[in-house]
Amino acid sequence: MENKKEEILAMSRKLKHDEGIEAATNKGSRLADYSVGVLGVVMISVALFYGEFAAAWAVMIVICAYGFGLFYSLFRFTKGKMNLFLTCWSALMIIVFFALFLSTTNGWWIF
Repeated sequence: MENKKEEILAMSRKLKHDEGIEAATNKGSRLADYSVGVLGVVMISVALFYGEFAAAWAVMIVICAYGFGLFYSLFRFTKGKMNLFLTCWSALMIIVFFALFLSTTNGWWIF
């Protein structure tokens, strides 16, 4: 048992793979996800409060594009059906919000 542990540690050292750095990177990535969501909600709320619908749709496009990139990369590595669904959903939402953005900026009021 001890020999196996030493082999794993030796292999890890050889690859220069540090699990502590990997864990810190994962925590930072989750913090980035939360901060994009919170900042996006605040920006959308302010834009809608002032009646700036085009700005709200633009922020939604950016948030959905961030989600698309995140879910697509997760799908590529995990092949999970939920990640595929969320990738497709994000792509659809990008199209919807882009259509809303174009309609608002060109004066074609949908609502």
